[in-house]
Amino acid sequence: MLVLPSKHEGFPHVILEAMASGVPVLVTNVGGISNVCRNEEDILFIDRTPESIANAVLRVFENGELRRRLICNGYLLAQQHTVRENAKKLTAVLRDHWGGQT
Repeated sequence: MLVLPSKHEGFPHVILEAMASGVPVLVTNVGGISNVCRNEEDILFIDRTPESIANAVLRVFENGELRRRLICNGYLLAQQHTVRENAKKLTAVLRDHWGGQT
């Protein structure tokens, strides 16, 4: 399990690395994380208070359905954001911008 109670972030790559490793991810909803991840589907959003963190960790440990969903969906999401997949997306954007000339 990755628990990342950040105060400020853009989109930390450690989230995708943890998902690709098959662990549930618990993070604060800061920066661009919610633009990529869905709460309770790919990731679990938490508050930064010790009580919230402890409750979320216990919830993931005790709720097998939630844990499996976070792991499976997180793994699939990580596969969509590999270097290879991002390079394909960037190439498509450049082709569209430059009219097929790359």
